[in-house]
Amino acid sequence: MSASGQIAVLLNRRLVRGYVQTGTLAVTQEGQTPRELLHDVNWADWSPDGKALAVAREDSGGARLEFPIDTVLFRTSGWISEPRFAPGGTTIAFIVHPVNNDDQGYVAV
Repeated sequence: MSASGQIAVLLNRRLVRGYVQTGTLAVTQEGQTPRELLHDVNWADWSPDGKALAVAREDSGGARLEFPIDTVLFRTSGWISEPRFAPGGTTIAFIVHPVNNDDQGYVAV
């Protein structure tokens, strides 16, 4: 849930492989129909001001962390999970899993 009361949800979620799910990122206000934003999203987190989302998603070249959406901050041939903003909003921590189908990884900022 964002600071402004919007809720981010993952619709049509499906298992891609061992530890990774993907779906359609949508946002909504309580009691409203979700509005679809982006397909093939694995993880997302609201910026502290509640105005934008950081997303982790995959393509044929691997995985990428985007903030704002469509601006690539980090790319790996493995996968990315659990992006989280620092309270001040200037940094994003996330887990890099360099090997597909393996949940081992490291925290990056």
